[in-house]
Amino acid sequence: MPQDTWTPSRLLPGLLFLVVAMGVPTMSWSFQAPASERGLVPPQDPVFAITFSKDGQWLAVAGGDKTAQIYNWKTSRLETALRGHKKRLWSVAFAPDGKTLASCSGEYRSPDDPGELKIWDLKTGKELFALEGHRGLIFNVAFSPDGKTLASAGWDGSVKLWNPATGKEKATLQEHTMPVRALVFAADGKRLLSASFDGTVKVWDVAETKVQRSWQAHEGGVQCLALSPDGRTVATAERPGKDKAAEIRLWDIASGKQTGALTGPTTSVLALAFSPAGKTLASAGGWLAEKAEVKLFDLAMKKETASLAGHKEWLEAVAFSPDGRYLITGGGLTFGQLGELQVWDLTKKPKE
Repeated sequence: MPQDTWTPSRLLPGLLFLVVAMGVPTMSWSFQAPASERGLVPPQDPVFAITFSKDGQWLAVAGGDKTAQIYNWKTSRLETALRGHKKRLWSVAFAPDGKTLASCSGEYRSPDDPGELKIWDLKTGKELFALEGHRGLIFNVAFSPDGKTLASAGWDGSVKLWNPATGKEKATLQEHTMPVRALVFAADGKRLLSASFDGTVKVWDVAETKVQRSWQAHEGGVQCLALSPDGRTVATAERPGKDKAAEIRLWDIASGKQTGALTGPTTSVLALAFSPAGKTLASAGGWLAEKAEVKLFDLAMKKETASLAGHKEWLEAVAFSPDGRYLITGGGLTFGQLGELQVWDLTKKPKE
């Protein structure tokens, strides 16, 4: 792979960029803000969640420090840090209008202890609601496209639907037999997909609160799930385990039939993301003694097109910027203290 050194093109206050020499251009953030500003001693805590607002203005980063940090992506300014969780954050989601953020938390060491689910006002940084109902760690939150429903899921195996305007529970969907690890709404808002350690992917009719379709995706359980922008293709990866082959599977949402498989990852895949155009799939992972790994796949050819090196610890989060120019990856030692966050400029090609 060609080697080159790339000059960072973005600098967020309180974050130190490192220029990394490799075949794909990269920018690396390491938390260097004062502890009084960040509420932690950086760079100590792993990143578990990265997400953009729909309009691309805001970037949320959350994880082991129990804080959701909100950046203005366009101005590179850290706008606010939402503090109030007592446990590690596993997922954050912006409402479609960008005015509120949902966050969820829990501890893997004691997953049966109730997790926390909160909704925040981003203008004031104040907590609006603390939603109670789950009986354990909460892995995921997702807003419906119209913003009228918030979905959450976690260790208790349930999927809950909430009214984010009132904080009241609307329904509980209880079909999975093990913890639910991933959630995503279809673009039409009428369907909700969930993936579980029981190995199944379920497509729910949101209005009827019933399963439309269910299939066995991985015998060893599903670790992560992503839905293509056109709503036709589902990508899944298996829950990590000893001697398990790393494979990403592609599924047709209409039939539940497998349409392909992506090989190339040599480590467990912990996070997946489709590019906004739907032509590229990014995977991130690594587990226990495995090396950290970021891969890009061309979905038309179903082949790996790039391997992005630079992380040292395993990765739990990956997201494309809404314009598709940047890829953000984050992770660290889940049960340790080391955290990492990197920004990759996908428009710059290495020199031959």
